[in-house]
Amino acid sequence: MFKAIPKERNSLASVVFKNLKKAIFSGQLKPGERLIESSLASQFGVSSIPLREAIKKLEAERLVEVIPYKGARVVKASPSDIEDAYAIVGVLEGYVAKLVTPMLESSHIDRMKKLHQKMQDEGLKKDIKNWLKVNNEFHRVFVDLCKLPNLINLIYEKIGPLGRYWHIATSIPGVIDDGIEDHGRIIKAFEDRDSDLARLLVENHRIITGQRVKERLNSLEAI
Repeated sequence: MFKAIPKERNSLASVVFKNLKKAIFSGQLKPGERLIESSLASQFGVSSIPLREAIKKLEAERLVEVIPYKGARVVKASPSDIEDAYAIVGVLEGYVAKLVTPMLESSHIDRMKKLHQKMQDEGLKKDIKNWLKVNNEFHRVFVDLCKLPNLINLIYEKIGPLGRYWHIATSIPGVIDDGIEDHGRIIKAFEDRDSDLARLLVENHRIITGQRVKERLNSLEAI
């Protein structure tokens, strides 16, 4: 499943951490799945020391939980917890959207328009990994403009663990096109300097996604 890591790399633990995090976000390592140290160490071609360091980093980011006498496993949040997390991000991001509306310059609007146009490309829509990167860039344009670093950090802290559910979100029929339409309306609100509408649109954009992910997870668990 994983490729052995070349020994000349500076930090084995860092590389293992990045690979495991990527596997969790892509769904390769599923919620609730155990991380068997002996197997992973063999696959990566490393000793148990850098592997355990990587697991500690994943635990700190709340992507992995270590259970006494049982080992580590990928954190499995309930569908309701995930819905709540999306709602929290929506409220925080919506507040930022309201704050930054008067600060947005034409260059920021143009950047969002270019990213919005890029996300409509049919080829990119099929490349979920890169589509999500562009989606994140879109949100960063206005979030990073906020002058409250603690708020920005809190948003990214809350968004981080949700990354592993994005592949589920994008598998929902119509969700990508709906997201693109949402972005178009958000851009228009920013252009019109309508801070209240911008806040509402951004907030609903995240909240509705959370609701749909919850529904999707419930349907998968019912199978």
